[in-house]
Amino acid sequence: MNKKQLIVMWCGIAVIVLTGLFPLVQKPNRRLEIGFLFDDYKYLELSVVLILWVLAALVTIGLVITFKDNSKA
Repeated sequence: MNKKQLIVMWCGIAVIVLTGLFPLVQKPNRRLEIGFLFDDYKYLELSVVLILWVLAALVTIGLVITFKDNSKA
């Protein structure tokens, strides 16, 4: 794994962790807002968080594959 792939992988992991700590929550006013996991867990929209995690993982995997070094040494 080259340096670009490592950077992309760690950025992807950071995005997934941040969307876990600050997920989209749906409060009684029926709008999606960015909340804090430990304060707004009652309003957590798990399906939205899972979709965000899957999308972040797919983009990360795609970028890791894109930055693969194909040169033969």
